[in-house]
Amino acid sequence: RCLFLLEAPGRMAVVSGFISRDNDDQTAENFSAEVKDLARKKTVLWNIVPWYIRKKPNGEIPQEDIDEGTKYLKRLLRLKDLRRHLRIIVLVGEKAQRVEDFLRENLRSSKIEVVKMPHPSPQNRAPEKEKKIRDALNNVVRILKR
Repeated sequence: RCLFLLEAPGRMAVVSGFISRDNDDQTAENFSAEVKDLARKKTVLWNIVPWYIRKKPNGEIPQEDIDEGTKYLKRLLRLKDLRRHLRIIVLVGEKAQRVEDFLRENLRSSKIEVVKMPHPSPQNRAPEKEKKIRDALNNVVRILKR
């Protein structure tokens, strides 16, 4: 019912082979704590770039990777079972939010809502970001209850 779109797998996802709330890193731990009230069977995690990449020194993801990753996102969104049950897509972090226009274009005829929230990385733990994360997740819960 809810697709969380993050940026790209971190090193721990490479080690485990999965993007998971249970990976042994601070971002996964923060994310897991934030979404603890959302049943796992109602959520899917995906990345706008679904492979490990070496980010640029400023932390940016190369646009070529986002463009290529968007092809896989489009294929994911075409899955009938996912599309039939999906109610909301949460763009987690500024990098993931770079595909917002693509999503809105591809979801035009659906009732799937798009919500943005800050990334739960350790670098993003300022009180105002935490409030935005909580507000976004409260919105997710509200939408899923409709």
